[in-house]
Amino acid sequence: MNILYEHLTIDQKNIWDSYLDLKAKGIKSKAKIILQDFISSVKKNPSESIDSIALELDNLNKNHEIEFQFPLFKEIILPTLIKFAKQNKPKFHKMIAENQKYFQSHKGLAEYINKEFGINEVFFESNIFLEKELSINPTDSKTAELLINNIAKDLDYAIHEMPNNGLIYDIESFSLSINKLNDLIFKYDLNNTKWKIRLNLLNTIYRTWSDYLKQESIPNYKQYLEALGETDLIDSLSNPREVIYDWKLL
Repeated sequence: MNILYEHLTIDQKNIWDSYLDLKAKGIKSKAKIILQDFISSVKKNPSESIDSIALELDNLNKNHEIEFQFPLFKEIILPTLIKFAKQNKPKFHKMIAENQKYFQSHKGLAEYINKEFGINEVFFESNIFLEKELSINPTDSKTAELLINNIAKDLDYAIHEMPNNGLIYDIESFSLSINKLNDLIFKYDLNNTKWKIRLNLLNTIYRTWSDYLKQESIPNYKQYLEALGETDLIDSLSNPREVIYDWKLL
């Protein structure tokens, strides 16, 4: 917090302290008013000062030292992140991705950020920003880990109704995601035993589901797997807690 105070005027420090005090006491209505006063005051600062304040606030939020209200992110932090991301400076696309909770909970903000970066999506897709970050800084293994985990979780979701029901994604998208996951794991040298098991599971699902769609004699995917003798795959899909959802990079 001391670093933040270095960039604030005396009046801004007082307003900020009042906001934190009201927030801590649970006086939300007054805290909201004081926060808007703080935002209005900071916006009058020189642009370099605003950027410094924005980045320190984002850092405090990321480190869980404070949890602030949405207007502070939208009006102070986000403009700075967008400005530097558009200049393709390292870490800023990643910082936008790490703030996905604000975009996911405010559809209008998701539409705004997509428009700013020419992204043809309805919702906020953090993977797009992580992929851009890696194109700017290919050696950033932390961003790679975030992207790998995001893709893996998306794939988990795609298969979570199997084997009793079908794949949620279309088969082409599923295949592309598996290939992307595989490429990233090998590129960033994360090909440990756990990832090998998961990739093998996903590739087996892709193969058997593709074949299942081509035949018409067996109406149910689980029955199709039973006919193939794929008992291990059935067990894996039936017990996802043991096999699917532990995506820590070990």
